[in-house]
Amino acid sequence: MNACLLQITFRHLIFFLLVLCILLPLQVGAAEGNKYLNMSLEDLLNVEVSSVSRKQELLRNAGAAVFVISAEDIRRSGATSIPEALRMAPGINVARINANSWAFTARGFKRRFANKLRVLIDGRSVYTPSYSGVYWDDQDTNMADIERIEVIRGPGATLWGSNAVNGIINIISKHAQDTQGGQVVAGGGSKQLALTSLRYGAAINENTFGRAYAKFKKTNDFKDTLNGSNAGDSWSSMRSGFRVDTEPDNANKLTLQGDVFRNNENQIVRLWQATAPYMVSAPDAFTASGWNTLGRLEHSLGGGDSASLQVYYDHNKRDEIYLGQQHDTLDIDLQHNFGFGDWQEMVWGLGFRDMREVMRNTFTMTVPGINSRNRLFSSFIQDDIKLGSDALHLVLGSKFEHNEFTGWEVQPNARLTWSVEETQTLWFAVSRAARTPSRYELYGTPVARVQPPAPPLLPVPLVIIANGNAKMESEKLTAYEMGYRIQPMDQIKIDVAAFYNVYDKLRTYEPAGGGTSFLAGNMMQGRSYGVELAASWQAMDWWQLHLAYSNLNVKLNQIPGGSSADWIRAGEGSSPKHQMSLRSNMTFASAFELDVWGRYTSRLKHPSPDPVVTSIQSVQAYAEMDVRLGWQVSRDMEVSLVGQNLLHARHLEFIEESFIRPTSVERSVYGMVKLGF
Repeated sequence: MNACLLQITFRHLIFFLLVLCILLPLQVGAAEGNKYLNMSLEDLLNVEVSSVSRKQELLRNAGAAVFVISAEDIRRSGATSIPEALRMAPGINVARINANSWAFTARGFKRRFANKLRVLIDGRSVYTPSYSGVYWDDQDTNMADIERIEVIRGPGATLWGSNAVNGIINIISKHAQDTQGGQVVAGGGSKQLALTSLRYGAAINENTFGRAYAKFKKTNDFKDTLNGSNAGDSWSSMRSGFRVDTEPDNANKLTLQGDVFRNNENQIVRLWQATAPYMVSAPDAFTASGWNTLGRLEHSLGGGDSASLQVYYDHNKRDEIYLGQQHDTLDIDLQHNFGFGDWQEMVWGLGFRDMREVMRNTFTMTVPGINSRNRLFSSFIQDDIKLGSDALHLVLGSKFEHNEFTGWEVQPNARLTWSVEETQTLWFAVSRAARTPSRYELYGTPVARVQPPAPPLLPVPLVIIANGNAKMESEKLTAYEMGYRIQPMDQIKIDVAAFYNVYDKLRTYEPAGGGTSFLAGNMMQGRSYGVELAASWQAMDWWQLHLAYSNLNVKLNQIPGGSSADWIRAGEGSSPKHQMSLRSNMTFASAFELDVWGRYTSRLKHPSPDPVVTSIQSVQAYAEMDVRLGWQVSRDMEVSLVGQNLLHARHLEFIEESFIRPTSVERSVYGMVKLGF
């Protein structure tokens, strides 16, 4: 009875919030003017992006499917992590696996270790060489220091290299000059037990600015989907860092920055073992830690020409029950931008990366060669050519890359952009990209399963291994894209992109050894196609609406000789066919904000390639809603209350492909106070 009453009361609360969202601004907002929304649609169109062509250009003119998440978008979304903020972008699919891990991808093939996406933080690659994926818990940067996130769907390999197959995420932090003074953040709630940070910025001299920050975060357990118990996945994170920006003269800019972090995490993992009961669920309390430092020098050569040199070093260590990993990466990147007259702009560059790995093997997973090293050499060139007037541009370029696993990779692209008028842009692109195999795929030997004894034919357990394959080739993509941006009136902006992708030599694991093992291979191919929509409407001076919709279709098939039905099902069914996001941002009565964010994700038919690991074979469609109430008490003080996943007590978003038990995301609420000084 009490549970039923609670459910009814909660639904009444949701209904009340929706009514409030519509009616309250009508009473108080009509005379407020546009000064309360920080970014107009005109501002959105004039945002500059740098990830599409490795130079500053207006978003409206970019010849790619690009979406920008601003600092204001992040603040008003109530997101406390980068993956949660990325749910705003069309074509990007984010699913929370448990309290400390996410599955993430662009345009399909979603996995925890999605390997067709390049993720950068201020130009520093953050993918893990062992898996070619991203540990998002390690990237828990200070959200208040993010200036914008540039989200590009589609290949970007010509400029950013292998693994930039289905998209690029470039997280760009604020210039130190823009974070002067102090800021204290204190918050917490039902799941986010602690959300605290301290940041202080100061001028070192008239041309040099710096900031430093420290952050602590603690998250409570989620729920095990199978039995409703605590999932044992709580975690805490401590992180600190700095940034210094200086302009010693008109020709030079120098940035120095770095971070250090340590996570204490928990999880319950499924592990195969050689003795009964052969598969166990084992608690795992582990640590993840690391540090990085980056330096970037930008030099103006005059006449619009420029050169830059970036060097970073990244150290990362992770010690989980099934595998220990340590990675050290040195990366050097040189870039030169120059023009021919007023009709041609070229950019070229050279790159070198040295990656070292130290592994701790277990029964569950073995990677031969405990200490390894991989060097990557690269160069690229791209030419932006004006065809007649400034309205029509042809972009031609290619990346040339050499790695120690597959040798040379050549990744060209051609793009045509037509600015029909200031408020309309039409673009087309054809691109070629490669995804190089990781060391795990080439040499790793994880335990696929353990077959219990069945005397007399099988007197002892049979350990079935998934062997790596040193002869694996790179996965290949040929992508055809087109897009259209239009602002039909001052209050409305629409951005549509369509794509058709052709994949070849996709990774599979094929039965081998008479069914006693599996062998990594390239025995799958196929295609994907879809459309993505982003639209913004300035409904009133004090009210903006933002819509994002994605449609995705994936069709895969075996290459002759393959028998990878499970991988085909997972490739086709691990990403939703439909996604939609609708955000409403209202500002009224000088200081009050009401933000409502509704999301819908369609069913995942086959989230995991291994049907043995769980009895759950699909993830049902779900709709969720977040609500944020904000109060700008004064210029230096903000108070907010955020409810997340309010429509259901809990729901399942994804089933991790390897170790983690199915875990449900729960409804939660947290409060936060920001104080500037």
